[in-house]
Amino acid sequence: MKQHVLVLGLLLPLLAAPAAAQEGIERSKHNLSYTGRGVRSAEEVEICKFCHRTHQPALDLSKTAAALSGYQAIELASVPGRGSRSCLACHDGTMAFARAIEQPLVGTTIRPLELLTPPVLPPVPPLSPSLPTVSPPDLRRSHPVGISATRSLESRLSGERLKLGAGNRVECTSCHDPHVESRDDTEGKFLIRSNRSSALCLECHEPQGWRTNPGSHQASHKPFDRELGALTGYGTVADNACMSCHRAHGNASQAALLRAEGAQVCLTCHAGRVGELDIGAEVMKPYAHPVLGGGHLPTEANAADRTLPERSLAAPRHVTCVDCHEPHGAYARPASAPFASGALAATWGIDSSGIRVDPIRFEYELCFKCHGDSMNQPARPRPPERLRRAIPEPNLRRAFDPESAASFHPVVAPGRGRDVPSLIPPLTPSSLVYCTDCHGSDRRGQTPAGGPRGPHGSIYRSLLERNLSTSDHAVESPTTYALCYKCHDREAILSPTSPFDTHGLHVVRERTPCTACHASHGVSGRQGDPLGNAHLIDFDVSIVAPAGGRLSYRSLGPRSGSCSVSCHGTIHVETAYPRGT
Repeated sequence: MKQHVLVLGLLLPLLAAPAAAQEGIERSKHNLSYTGRGVRSAEEVEICKFCHRTHQPALDLSKTAAALSGYQAIELASVPGRGSRSCLACHDGTMAFARAIEQPLVGTTIRPLELLTPPVLPPVPPLSPSLPTVSPPDLRRSHPVGISATRSLESRLSGERLKLGAGNRVECTSCHDPHVESRDDTEGKFLIRSNRSSALCLECHEPQGWRTNPGSHQASHKPFDRELGALTGYGTVADNACMSCHRAHGNASQAALLRAEGAQVCLTCHAGRVGELDIGAEVMKPYAHPVLGGGHLPTEANAADRTLPERSLAAPRHVTCVDCHEPHGAYARPASAPFASGALAATWGIDSSGIRVDPIRFEYELCFKCHGDSMNQPARPRPPERLRRAIPEPNLRRAFDPESAASFHPVVAPGRGRDVPSLIPPLTPSSLVYCTDCHGSDRRGQTPAGGPRGPHGSIYRSLLERNLSTSDHAVESPTTYALCYKCHDREAILSPTSPFDTHGLHVVRERTPCTACHASHGVSGRQGDPLGNAHLIDFDVSIVAPAGGRLSYRSLGPRSGSCSVSCHGTIHVETAYPRGT
């Protein structure tokens, strides 16, 4: 008798499991029997037999890797396991649903099969036993199945956290339980448990900076629901987490399982809908980083295939948001020059020596990634409205190099000049500035809180924060050279006591722009020298011409020098300043 009780006790759990599964599946979309509520059989009353048979598979699992053509090129994927192939018998879109289950179907809510890809196929007629097959859609951008877990992942996933298939492979059933539709009471989708805050995704994936900063996309409680563009039913950015930008299925044309292409992913939120600042309006301005140009290569996001700096002269100039921002690691952290702020956290760049650094420490290292050693930098001839420097230097890393540049604005290191009385406090000759102190939104030029920080877009040429006229004969005013006057006191510059005592004569009376004599970035040591190009002197040859066969400046010591130029019809041959010397 005791033996019978023992056997019965062992059998009860086994009997209870199928019963529980059937109870869960009865109310789900996977109840394809006559008792189902959606697409259902016209005659079959058993629920389990659509996927299970005692001695043979219910569905056609004969598809090999060759037959599963839609999955041959899935990123990283090997042959899907038996469980996943059971799912794909209906969900790969290569055959009609009715044929897959070999049952006539009825139901008032009969719809085409919900595929794992966007609705790119022609409309499918109502399901019937004679429904023809349809061409397989491109499933390469659905989450791969059949991939083997790494050893570290195997140990992390031990227990009940997430189920790996045979051979420790990731399969459909790693994330989905086909028997229970609503363990995630918000999303459903047969998930094995709630994916709120991307709990399922983070079992396998460790995005850079996600857990350590924490990133804004992980921690933000800003509202983000379906009305605002969310793909899930969760209500905040933090709750959507990975699914704010990615979708596990249905990305036939996108890399990295992104929900949209390029910058459009970011602009879902950062066009004034979820994020406070309207970046979308900025990148549509006349002068902007061309994030909407579509020239970015998806592989450039991969650590093993980062192609910057560009090595080809023919490579089109392009950029996208993730060249500057690591969306998993970015967070709100202010900083002072030259250090990178939290918005640039976890990004890589190029240091002042031309060496790759990952992550960056200084903001300029991010700028040098594109504006340094890339072979496809803009070079002369330039458009007519642009400056024509006597010493053109498209490589800004060299222009700012404190070891070799003749003179430079203090972006990488304090400038060479120690006598700069025009600086507006708290700036001193030892101060450093950001590239983005000059290049940024024109709205920030109106008020510091008026727009997003960073070079997204501006109404001013060269993506400048404030106006800087480069035209000859421009009438001097606080707005004509507003960018220069942001740091340099206008009265001090134009005063006869200025280190260059004829600034007022040149800029006010002769209407000569600042840029006729001064290079805004610096003068590289490849062609310039500290005496001939001190004080950022590099003439704009569209305004300044040689005199006596020479076009030159020479520093003669503190507050003194000489020029050999022809400007506005006046010939200067070794004309010295200060006047009277």
